[in-house]
Amino acid sequence: MEAVRLIEEPKNGMITIRLPEKLRGNKKVEVIIFPVEDAADPKKPFDISKFRGVWKDTDIDVAEISRKMREEWKRDF
Repeated sequence: MEAVRLIEEPKNGMITIRLPEKLRGNKKVEVIIFPVEDAADPKKPFDISKFRGVWKDTDIDVAEISRKMREEWKRDF
């Protein structure tokens, strides 16, 4: 499948799309239009430091819960 990506500024509310040779024989093509600002907005990287101390004030023993979860999958085959 071939895709064409264009970033154009509309003139008088119109954009002209010139199809490449490979797509000219197709009966149908799909056109999706959305603002460049939305598409080019990079996602913020995941910051693990925001979660520091989340378990600190709870009575939950994370190590014990993890051990029990692992043991659930142990089977005698």
